[in-house]
Amino acid sequence: MKYDTSKIGWRSILKDYAADLLEKFIQEWSLKGEPFEMNSGEAFRYESKQLEKEKRTISRASIIVALNYMVDIGLLKHRDTTGKGGHHRVYSLANTPYQLERFVVTNILQRIRDTWPDAYQEVVEVVQ
Repeated sequence: MKYDTSKIGWRSILKDYAADLLEKFIQEWSLKGEPFEMNSGEAFRYESKQLEKEKRTISRASIIVALNYMVDIGLLKHRDTTGKGGHHRVYSLANTPYQLERFVVTNILQRIRDTWPDAYQEVVEVVQ
Protein backbone atom coordinates (compact mmCIF):
# COMPACT_ATOMS: atom_id res chain seq x y z
CA MET A 1 0.00 0.00 0.00
CA LYS A 2 1.51 3.32 -1.08
CA TYR A 3 0.74 6.50 0.82
CA ASP A 4 0.79 9.84 -1.05
CA THR A 5 1.20 12.67 1.45
CA SER A 6 0.09 15.24 -1.13
CA LYS A 7 -3.46 13.84 -1.13
CA ILE A 8 -6.09 13.35 1.55
CA GLY A 9 -8.55 10.63 2.46
CA TRP A 10 -8.78 7.49 0.37
CA ARG A 11 -7.04 9.29 -2.51
CA SER A 12 -3.85 9.16 -0.47
CA ILE A 13 -3.69 5.38 -1.02
CA LEU A 14 -5.87 4.84 -4.12
CA LYS A 15 -6.23 6.26 -7.60
CA ASP A 16 -9.03 8.82 -7.79
CA TYR A 17 -11.48 6.50 -9.54
CA ALA A 18 -10.81 3.67 -7.05
CA ALA A 19 -11.31 6.12 -4.18
CA ASP A 20 -14.65 7.18 -5.75
CA LEU A 21 -15.76 3.55 -5.79
CA LEU A 22 -14.66 2.89 -2.22
CA GLU A 23 -16.45 6.05 -1.09
CA LYS A 24 -19.62 4.77 -2.83
CA PHE A 25 -19.41 1.50 -0.87
CA ILE A 26 -18.88 3.47 2.36
CA GLN A 27 -21.69 5.95 1.61
CA GLU A 28 -24.18 3.16 0.92
CA TRP A 29 -23.10 1.31 4.08
CA SER A 30 -23.63 4.50 6.09
CA LEU A 31 -27.09 5.10 4.58
CA LYS A 32 -28.36 1.54 4.95
CA GLY A 33 -26.33 0.34 7.93
CA GLU A 34 -25.44 -2.84 6.09
CA PRO A 35 -22.98 -3.98 3.43
CA PHE A 36 -23.57 -2.68 -0.10
CA GLU A 37 -22.73 -4.91 -3.04
CA MET A 38 -21.79 -3.96 -6.57
CA ASN A 39 -20.47 -5.93 -9.53
CA SER A 40 -17.92 -4.61 -12.01
CA GLY A 41 -20.59 -3.54 -14.50
CA GLU A 42 -22.40 -1.47 -11.90
CA ALA A 43 -19.09 -0.04 -10.70
CA PHE A 44 -18.15 0.85 -14.28
CA ARG A 45 -21.47 2.63 -14.91
CA TYR A 46 -21.23 4.51 -11.60
CA GLU A 47 -17.66 5.66 -12.13
CA SER A 48 -18.27 6.55 -15.78
CA LYS A 49 -20.99 8.97 -14.62
CA GLN A 50 -18.65 10.43 -11.99
CA LEU A 51 -15.85 10.97 -14.51
CA GLU A 52 -18.24 12.32 -17.14
CA LYS A 53 -18.60 15.45 -14.96
CA GLU A 54 -14.87 16.03 -15.50
CA LYS A 55 -15.08 15.10 -19.20
CA ARG A 56 -13.00 11.98 -18.52
CA THR A 57 -13.54 8.35 -19.44
CA ILE A 58 -12.35 5.02 -18.06
CA SER A 59 -12.29 1.45 -19.33
CA ARG A 60 -14.17 -1.36 -17.65
CA ALA A 61 -10.87 -3.21 -17.38
CA SER A 62 -9.43 -0.36 -15.28
CA ILE A 63 -12.43 -0.60 -12.96
CA ILE A 64 -11.99 -4.36 -12.60
CA VAL A 65 -8.27 -3.94 -11.87
CA ALA A 66 -9.09 -1.28 -9.24
CA LEU A 67 -11.74 -3.46 -7.58
CA ASN A 68 -9.41 -6.47 -7.49
CA TYR A 69 -6.56 -4.32 -6.13
CA MET A 70 -8.83 -3.19 -3.29
CA VAL A 71 -9.59 -6.86 -2.60
CA ASP A 72 -5.87 -7.67 -2.62
CA ILE A 73 -5.02 -4.96 -0.07
CA GLY A 74 -7.94 -5.85 2.20
CA LEU A 75 -10.41 -2.97 1.64
CA LEU A 76 -13.00 -4.97 -0.31
CA LYS A 77 -14.05 -8.59 -0.40
CA HIS A 78 -15.90 -10.46 -3.12
CA ARG A 79 -18.15 -13.41 -3.66
CA ASP A 80 -18.47 -15.33 -6.90
CA THR A 81 -21.80 -15.75 -8.64
CA THR A 82 -22.86 -17.28 -11.91
CA GLY A 83 -25.15 -15.77 -14.47
CA LYS A 84 -25.32 -14.59 -18.03
CA GLY A 85 -21.80 -14.82 -19.39
CA GLY A 86 -20.42 -17.16 -16.72
CA HIS A 87 -18.79 -16.38 -13.38
CA HIS A 88 -18.96 -12.89 -11.89
CA ARG A 89 -17.58 -11.21 -8.80
CA VAL A 90 -19.81 -9.18 -6.50
CA TYR A 91 -17.83 -6.75 -4.33
CA SER A 92 -18.51 -5.29 -0.89
CA LEU A 93 -16.55 -3.69 1.95
CA ALA A 94 -14.24 -6.08 3.79
CA ASN A 95 -15.08 -4.43 7.15
CA THR A 96 -17.00 -1.49 8.56
CA PRO A 97 -15.84 1.93 7.34
CA TYR A 98 -14.17 2.64 10.70
CA GLN A 99 -12.38 -0.73 10.68
CA LEU A 100 -11.08 0.03 7.18
CA GLU A 101 -9.65 3.37 8.34
CA ARG A 102 -8.04 1.66 11.32
CA PHE A 103 -6.64 -1.08 9.05
CA VAL A 104 -4.98 1.48 6.76
CA VAL A 105 -3.53 3.53 9.64
CA THR A 106 -2.19 0.37 11.30
CA ASN A 107 -0.51 -0.81 8.10
CA ILE A 108 1.12 2.55 7.44
CA LEU A 109 2.33 2.97 11.02
CA GLN A 110 3.70 -0.57 11.15
CA ARG A 111 5.67 0.03 7.95
CA ILE A 112 7.10 3.27 9.36
CA ARG A 113 7.94 1.55 12.67
CA ASP A 114 9.67 -1.32 10.85
CA THR A 115 11.62 1.04 8.58
CA TRP A 116 12.69 3.68 11.12
CA PRO A 117 12.16 2.21 14.61
CA ASP A 118 14.13 4.83 16.56
CA ALA A 119 12.50 7.83 14.87
CA TYR A 120 9.09 6.15 15.14
CA GLN A 121 9.49 5.61 18.90
CA GLU A 122 10.64 9.16 19.46
CA VAL A 123 7.73 10.65 17.51
CA VAL A 124 5.16 8.39 19.20
CA GLU A 125 6.41 9.52 22.62
CA VAL A 126 6.14 13.18 21.59
CA VAL A 127 2.67 12.77 20.11
CA GLN A 128 1.28 10.99 23.17
